[in-house]
Amino acid sequence: MSDHHMLSLLLLSIAVAKSELKSMPRLLKHGTMYQMDLWADIEIDNTNKDVLAQTNGSKPQKRVRRPSEREILAALRHWLLHDYVAAYCRTLASTRIFRRCSWIDALGLNAREQALVALPDSANGNGSANKKRRKKDVEISQVPLALRPLAILAHDLVQEQPPFSLQSFLLSGVRQSGSFQKEMALKEGGVLRSNWLESGPVLLNEVEPSPAIFLFNPFLPGLFGYDNLLKVYQRTAPTEILFWLPHRSIDACLQSAQSDEQIALRLKSLLRTDRWKMLPTDEANQARARQGFIDLFILSIKRHFSLPVQSIRLPVQIGPAWIETVPYTLLFATRRQDSTQCMNEALCSYRHRLYKHSHQGVLAEEWFLAQEDERRSRALEQLTQRILQLGREQRVRRWPDLRQQVMVERFGQFALTDYDQVMGQLLLEGEVRCERRRREVALEEAPIPGNDDILIWR
Repeated sequence: MSDHHMLSLLLLSIAVAKSELKSMPRLLKHGTMYQMDLWADIEIDNTNKDVLAQTNGSKPQKRVRRPSEREILAALRHWLLHDYVAAYCRTLASTRIFRRCSWIDALGLNAREQALVALPDSANGNGSANKKRRKKDVEISQVPLALRPLAILAHDLVQEQPPFSLQSFLLSGVRQSGSFQKEMALKEGGVLRSNWLESGPVLLNEVEPSPAIFLFNPFLPGLFGYDNLLKVYQRTAPTEILFWLPHRSIDACLQSAQSDEQIALRLKSLLRTDRWKMLPTDEANQARARQGFIDLFILSIKRHFSLPVQSIRLPVQIGPAWIETVPYTLLFATRRQDSTQCMNEALCSYRHRLYKHSHQGVLAEEWFLAQEDERRSRALEQLTQRILQLGREQRVRRWPDLRQQVMVERFGQFALTDYDQVMGQLLLEGEVRCERRRREVALEEAPIPGNDDILIWR
């Protein structure tokens, strides 16, 4: 799929979300809904929430604004599905050990996302479309709107060699009495009118023993406890967990816990400690308290995972040449190096496309691109020095091991091709020598060192 096509799908997802829901982050406390300003922690003049920005010298001005929560969720799901889930499923399929993976999304859905919406006649395969395409489109038209991107990916994966099955469960977040057990009989997954606290044990039995990817917001519905997540942490099958943490929910939870004993107990249960009580409560130190919560939450997760839990902040485009970081933190936990590489590639691709798209067509576009090229050159030089330092100090013998170590350290900053480019240059310059399994290969034709090749540092 081309970058242009992926950007078009992303814009379509945001447009659908924009037309359906204008929502703010919320925290449920004893049935009371607290509404908060999604971008309240961004210290920018209020007029910037809806500003006039000039796209270029010849076109009229265009109104831009910060995206809503639902729009951000649409962009998050689109990015994860197309940049991470697709690549990870193909990686699992290539091992020829696993034949299925489950996607469990517990972030909640609005009414339209759960509805069946008919496709236009042209999309349903009429006219000149071939029979196979018509059959695929008819099948996709029979699933709810939120499931369609997943259905398209699942259809593509099962047609590939080796074939691979993607099973999807999307939790609406609100239970309709008596419907959950009936829906769970659907082995192919679907939209479930339930939430994780109610349906988690049944879902875990359903997806065993295959790989699974979980997407949680621990503040919905209400605040999770450690016990609600323990069986996910303890799965022996490949398990990838993504926690979506709204900053305003963290702030409200910490504030409420000061006076509400029930919330304080649930917060202690989630974090497995009461050290959160030592976090500052004044508004001036709100950002420090929020980071303290995230650090404690990571500590509660990482004891179950051999690889570091990654904390990710996603940028979004607000206007031409205008990018801001959303007021959320995404935590990513895995035990698999191939999953780590897939997520690293996904982050690099997303940031590269976002920067390129945000400057497309603006005044002095070439200047912006030149500045980015200069920044990238400096970053690659720093990466080269870091690889040299670690290689010489630790006498690392295998390039995949060293690459993985630096990738975890600089997660989402460099793609695999960047690391291999640096190693290739170091080999040409003689900073490191490689004893290859195939000694007859000339240096200038030699591939990047593999698992069986030995590095010898100068």
